[in-house]
Amino acid sequence: GKDWGIYMPEVKYLAPEPLVNYDDLSLTRFPNIHFVGDALSARGITVSGAQGTLVAEQLLNEPIVLSKKQLIEEMN
Repeated sequence: GKDWGIYMPEVKYLAPEPLVNYDDLSLTRFPNIHFVGDALSARGITVSGAQGTLVAEQLLNEPIVLSKKQLIEEMN
């Protein structure tokens, strides 16, 4: 598919705080990229899971607008 997930353990930080939109944990410069877990300094599986759930809910609630051509391509 066209969906991607990237696992990055032992993340090293270039800035003291990730530049994310805190309402959906997306990058400020690239709103279609979301970070959860260690990438946001989360410690523990509970915090990482909660962040993952938040991002999943945000993505599922986004309206998806496809052109007629895109819709036909997705159906084939």
